[in-house]
Amino acid sequence: MGHFLLCFNAIMPMLLLMLFGLFLKRIRFIPDAGFAAMDRLCFKIFIPAVLFSNVYHADFSKDFQLKAVVFMELALIFVFLLSFYLVPRVLKCSNEISATLIHGLSHGNLAVLGLPLIQNLFGTEQMAFYSILVACTSPLINPLMVYEHLHFQGETLSPMKTIKNIMTSPFLVVSRVMRKIDFGIW
Repeated sequence: MGHFLLCFNAIMPMLLLMLFGLFLKRIRFIPDAGFAAMDRLCFKIFIPAVLFSNVYHADFSKDFQLKAVVFMELALIFVFLLSFYLVPRVLKCSNEISATLIHGLSHGNLAVLGLPLIQNLFGTEQMAFYSILVACTSPLINPLMVYEHLHFQGETLSPMKTIKNIMTSPFLVVSRVMRKIDFGIW
């Protein structure tokens, strides 16, 4: 019962917040354009700012675990390659649906859902470790997601467009800034 309550207390605040947002949308309290603007605000400003703050205040001698970063990156590559290969072949769905499924399976929403979940489960003491993990895996996740989206949109994968899409990702920008601040490198 203790594990159930732990999980319930970790997930319920996020679920209630999502249901409240759905309720506001259903009663048209906030127009669709408002939700789109809030989504951009969260993705481009708030989440990167929280990630930046958590990593900036982290004690790298204690919170950085190379084995965890390597494991996470290898797991992400494995899941991406497996879903990239299997989803279109097994499900035989449109490119748009394939792209959405592969994105959902391999992206994992490490920052969007992971940060509040870690906060609810473990409190602030684990936020630095998890934020470092997100910052270290974003340079891998974002190129994979950009490649996947461009591939399934049928666009020619021009190197310059792919690089531009990768380099302007808010999470990647935060990762680059943090590496420059903490390690003095690009």
